[in-house]
Amino acid sequence: MSDLRKEQLEVFSTMFIRTDAGGFEECTSAPLWDAFVSGASHDLALAIAQPPSYDDYRHYMNRILTPGIPGSLPLVESLYKDWGGRSAGLQHGQGYYLGESAQHARAVFDSLGIEIPHEYESMPDHLVLLLELFEYLRDNASAQDAADFARHHFDWLVDYRQALATRMENENDASLVEVAQFYRHLLSYVEEFVSSDVLLGEANEIIGDINEDISRSTEEVILHD
Repeated sequence: MSDLRKEQLEVFSTMFIRTDAGGFEECTSAPLWDAFVSGASHDLALAIAQPPSYDDYRHYMNRILTPGIPGSLPLVESLYKDWGGRSAGLQHGQGYYLGESAQHARAVFDSLGIEIPHEYESMPDHLVLLLELFEYLRDNASAQDAADFARHHFDWLVDYRQALATRMENENDASLVEVAQFYRHLLSYVEEFVSSDVLLGEANEIIGDINEDISRSTEEVILHD
């Protein structure tokens, strides 16, 4: 993992889970934050150049990112995808923990011998855990494995950002709306963070399809002759 990606992951983790004032201030200090922002595309870098204050972050965490709070939107993949309960005789729907994405993430953690923190047992597909697992795969697994994981476990962020925008439409708390806009940009940065691996996976699939077509054509020529 490069120093920049390490700093990016550190900031993402701090911003998406609850931390104390000291940890937050360290994360958003000028040297670390400037390095973090430098990895974003130009427009996103401008949008997230100034982090929220600790009080605004804590307020946003309490109202939006804390599970169980009315109107909250926890950063858990299963909540924004079909739950996958049809095999159990249940109708598909959204808004459930421990869906298929969570089961897959847990299986990957188990296969690698990585223990899921106790507080995340019911949400092994929390965004922070997904990012940490993704980085582990980038460093220790094949490029294709990392790309496949990125493609299948971060596609929900588009729907999440839209859900967050909808949630804020009738919100009267101006500071909460402002911080929510910052978080929408921050989540776009997460998508950039994993996008190169997604593109790699798609490119490899295209190459594989082309090679398969070439092979098939060769066989057809031989058979025809």
